[in-house]
Amino acid sequence: MAENNNHSHSKKLYYSVIDGSLRRKANPEDNQDHVKKRTRKDGVEVSEYVPSSISGYISNFEIKTEDFQGKKISKLNVTLTDVGEEYMIQFSVDSRYFGSFVAKLPNINFNKSVEVSVYDFTDKFNKKVAGVTVKQGSKVPDFYTKENPLPGVSAYPSDGDDDEKKLWGIQRTKALKLVVSSQYDRLKSELQLDAPVQSAYSEDAPF
Repeated sequence: MAENNNHSHSKKLYYSVIDGSLRRKANPEDNQDHVKKRTRKDGVEVSEYVPSSISGYISNFEIKTEDFQGKKISKLNVTLTDVGEEYMIQFSVDSRYFGSFVAKLPNINFNKSVEVSVYDFTDKFNKKVAGVTVKQGSKVPDFYTKENPLPGVSAYPSDGDDDEKKLWGIQRTKALKLVVSSQYDRLKSELQLDAPVQSAYSEDAPF
């Protein structure tokens, strides 16, 4: 089942990570046990479907950037396909979820189904922990770790000033985007796609 805790749909459904969970706009046919209400920043109350996870085959992923209130907002859009159904999960490039998912990409077998979920909690040291869990039977481990860091990215400057930490973040994001591009090429090769679905990384593409 593509959406855990729900029955099948025949149209593409769009998910974002909100409040530490995968959410989309609720539909009348959804299992109401998994529909939650949320008040947006503008004061509007919305009903959202919140599954425990989403499953399917990764058929595409790409980074898209849009202008929002004078700012450029970039997101990684990951498309999962299951029995003709499509689900798009959107991860903000500025979020921990983006880095967590991309760190696992080289270890994902694109010819096998994945189960994707997110987590967000505060640990016993009062540190915020957030990321993405990907399962293919067992959990898919990170390819990029402290022992195997992103190419061209040094260790986090924990004792550095704000400018050094900001520069490190910019370098890390650029490196992660390069991983997305190279892994998209692998996706095309493994799935034997004759032509690109879309460019994996387009700064000027509309969201």
